[in-house]
Amino acid sequence: PPKRTEKPSYDIAGSITLILAMSSFLMTLNQLQRLDEQGVLPVLGFALVFALSVTGFIRAESRAREPILKLAVFRDLDFTIVNLTSCLVYLATFSVMLVIPFLLPRLPGLPVSIAGLVLAVGFVGASLAAPIGGRLIGPFRANWICFGGAAMTGLGILAIGQVTGAEDLPWMIGALLLQGIGTGLFQVS
Repeated sequence: PPKRTEKPSYDIAGSITLILAMSSFLMTLNQLQRLDEQGVLPVLGFALVFALSVTGFIRAESRAREPILKLAVFRDLDFTIVNLTSCLVYLATFSVMLVIPFLLPRLPGLPVSIAGLVLAVGFVGASLAAPIGGRLIGPFRANWICFGGAAMTGLGILAIGQVTGAEDLPWMIGALLLQGIGTGLFQVS
């Protein structure tokens, strides 16, 4: 006799609460830039919706037969730390790609072609550091390479934040290189 297959269920409650959580989180961040104009009430409102929808998402996922995200995997502390750290490092790294293209054209006398090369420095650093990081794993524990890479990424981004004008271009290049090397080491570990 043919096997009876169950039709897979779709986690509608989890989907709705996840979409609501992500949207309200983004709206909270968006409204932070308008505190002077609109006050704190919109930020608090979206933050409350975010908190409630995250709570709803967790409840929905813990009850779903086929959840979008199996929450049990987060009971493993190593898994949770690695994934939270990855989110933070990649969010910080993304900020470079988001902000620097708007900052570079404001530096007087910097041609667009040079601005593109400056922006590429971080990627060059990551490309150079990744194979070196791969060779360092073995003689050194991967979590040390990971921590060092995350720290370098953070220091590079902090250094980028110190740039105030065109005279700081060498500083920015060094900071982008440091951030890129840190990201390259972090990725391979």
